[in-house]
Amino acid sequence: LLLLAYKVSTITGTCWLSKTKQNLCMGAFSLNVSKEECCRNPSPHVSWTPQTFTSTGDLFYWQELIGGAPDCELCHDTCDGVKCPQGKECRRRRGVPKCVCLINCTQRLRKSRKICGTDGKTYNNECQLRRRNCKRETSVSVAYRGVCRQSCKKVRCLDGKRCLEDQNGLPHCVHCQVHCQNSDDDRVLCGEDGVTYRNPCELRAAVCRRHKSIRIAYYGKCRANATCLDTQCSEGLSCLINPVNHQPLCAQCKTRTCSPLSRYKVCGTDGVDYKNYCILMRASCKMVLAIDTRHSGSCDRSMRRKQKHKKRRRRRKKTRGRKKTRYVDAVLRGSDGVRIKLRLKQVHSKADKGISLPLSLEHLFAQKHVKENG
Repeated sequence: LLLLAYKVSTITGTCWLSKTKQNLCMGAFSLNVSKEECCRNPSPHVSWTPQTFTSTGDLFYWQELIGGAPDCELCHDTCDGVKCPQGKECRRRRGVPKCVCLINCTQRLRKSRKICGTDGKTYNNECQLRRRNCKRETSVSVAYRGVCRQSCKKVRCLDGKRCLEDQNGLPHCVHCQVHCQNSDDDRVLCGEDGVTYRNPCELRAAVCRRHKSIRIAYYGKCRANATCLDTQCSEGLSCLINPVNHQPLCAQCKTRTCSPLSRYKVCGTDGVDYKNYCILMRASCKMVLAIDTRHSGSCDRSMRRKQKHKKRRRRRKKTRGRKKTRYVDAVLRGSDGVRIKLRLKQVHSKADKGISLPLSLEHLFAQKHVKENG
């Protein structure tokens, strides 16, 4: 009996995260694996190619320069063996499995008004927010009702939360502790507002009441004639001068490298626009002046607001004391039986407090004479 032994060689290749519309594989995550090993992955988009790449240069060539690897084979053509993230379900779309969002959106949620998400973006309703969370696999929740604001003004928080403005001047609804009965930290400190607080808890409570952050100037009681010479800042902090009350303020200035990705423009208390809060603090450290955020956005916004207030005050001054004029139509009948239509000019001022007695008949117009029998 002659036994023939066959050596079966397993083909190894590369495992990829997805397959493009051009049938190219993208996102290599496992090398030198068989198709069977690759396709054990429960993702609906995982794909496999028979090519084995021996260097990162080959991967760069196919993925970045060519736009994907050829001979791409999708592992799953049905929902069998496919596992979707929470909130999604596998469905076949155009012959391939796909994890789709299952949004339980009631009619009440669909008809709800606009909301502001914790990501600072306005959504038409809660359904749109849930759909976005599912598609992008995020966990954004409702911050408050209505469109997103640039300050705590007109913001009504939910669930007993309070509105606080961050370093960018943007509002956030947070749970605040406004009562400090038993505090473990009893370090006395001086706030940048010139108020002495018995402990950090009292400072946080003041922040909640003010709806805006209060920075720690230095530890210890506030001193009227304090300077940077007689104020010792903690390690890693530098002493700056507050231009408002000329008091010292300890701030972190050493490692002030700013990310270009920060997109929140702020208006400084010095009236200068800054690309973000980090650049504001870098300028503050350079000038040794304690600059803070006046509000989010450009300083032109506050200038336009001031101009609007000035225009309103001017209008009020012009209209103050101005007499109101009202015309009243009347009909008089003479002894000869002739009727005369008159328009009487009735004049009264604000000082009359709404009493509409005719003070003068300045104009008398006979518009029409009508002779009637009887």
